[in-house]
Amino acid sequence: MTFLLHEPIGEPPVLRAEGELDMAAAPGIKDTLAQLIIDAHRSVVLDLSEATFVDSTTIGTLMAAHQRLKRYGSRLDIVCVNENILRTFEFAGLREELNLHRSLDAVLHPAGHSA
Repeated sequence: MTFLLHEPIGEPPVLRAEGELDMAAAPGIKDTLAQLIIDAHRSVVLDLSEATFVDSTTIGTLMAAHQRLKRYGSRLDIVCVNENILRTFEFAGLREELNLHRSLDAVLHPAGHSA
């Protein structure tokens, strides 16, 4: 297995995904995010701090969840520190569309932090 998906914890729920987030990881991420959306959380955090790779399947999954949460007046915040993954979002034209942050602390305690 090249990825690890942890159970979401806290409020807002923080879902941690580690390793290579490719087409094998996307269904687990999709199902977990879908359940959090069904549970009507106002905000969901996806922590990619330990992710090493994100492919187009996973990006599509994240965009679908982002759009769905947005429709319900909620938001998906994504924590990402890996420059290669950030460039992938940028190349896909999504760096401005997605709520990307450099640290989990910046999401959970936004005062004084910038994305």
